[in-house]
Amino acid sequence: MLGRPGDIVKIVHELDIHGVKVNRVILAQSFDSLSRGAQDAILKAKTDLNIRVDTLNERLSFDTSAMPSPNSAIRKRNDITSAAAAKLEVPTAYLRCKRIFDIAAGTLIGICVAPVMLLVGVLVFFDIGRPIIFWQQRPGALGRPIRILKFRTMRAARRADGQLLPDTQRLSPIGKFLRRMRLDELPQVYNVVIGEMSMVGPRPLLPIDQSQQFRGRLDVKPGLTGWAQINGGRHLSVDDKAVLDLWYARHASLLLDLRILLSTARTVLLGERIDQNAIREAWLALGDTSKGAAAERQSDFSARKQTLRWPATVSIQPQPTSAESAQPQ
Repeated sequence: MLGRPGDIVKIVHELDIHGVKVNRVILAQSFDSLSRGAQDAILKAKTDLNIRVDTLNERLSFDTSAMPSPNSAIRKRNDITSAAAAKLEVPTAYLRCKRIFDIAAGTLIGICVAPVMLLVGVLVFFDIGRPIIFWQQRPGALGRPIRILKFRTMRAARRADGQLLPDTQRLSPIGKFLRRMRLDELPQVYNVVIGEMSMVGPRPLLPIDQSQQFRGRLDVKPGLTGWAQINGGRHLSVDDKAVLDLWYARHASLLLDLRILLSTARTVLLGERIDQNAIREAWLALGDTSKGAAAERQSDFSARKQTLRWPATVSIQPQPTSAESAQPQ
């Protein structure tokens, strides 16, 4: 991280919005040589944000008591990568064909939606301002970090006085519309073309939301749309969405990808609907019979509910909850 010491708190907050967690800062000069304002800012970051502060002098003096050696870090990284690759059972021929399809489809879609992206960019510019593109770091295939791109849908995270704004105040009406129509995700076509993402695959999550229990969903590249998106999308619980992604990673094929792409068009036009059968199958494939049975009971209840006829005097008024208004970034 590069920046002035006095701006450390501001920089850390900005990186946090992009999904980048800062836990250590290295100063290029000694702490005593900094101005009083810079020293106060660094001490505030150290105490309030729980950030470790080192100086370059200490690093050059081989003060490595709290830091693993480079060789051990490299070995650890190789071990993690090898373990993740060992679990990958997707056929190589399928991956090659899918990559060719991603390049062709991503390029074609990018050309076709260029006028739409231009229009969206203009709307974002006049509604929210610059920059119109928002990036966020998320784990990609095998856990490697990638930067996904989106059109901005939210205003600045803080007021001029530094006070943090709630997401409900930051989300603009145009941004809400872009999210509902998924137009904010159009720039991710670039991620597909350069090979960081695929047309079909699990949606990339924030690092804090990526559970180690379902790390197998990272065996394939993240995608613009996926098995979870056509079987419930935003209406799914975190665990159900993760297990659907894991089911896709184990059953990925060109035919399944084609089915997901066709179903995505229907989902965009008709809206998201939860498929309890797909959820039950995914849990059973994972070996959790209790949740598979629960999904089956929910599916049976939904089917019976469709045939139920309420008397004319009965009025059902569902109460809105705070979760219904929540919109993910």
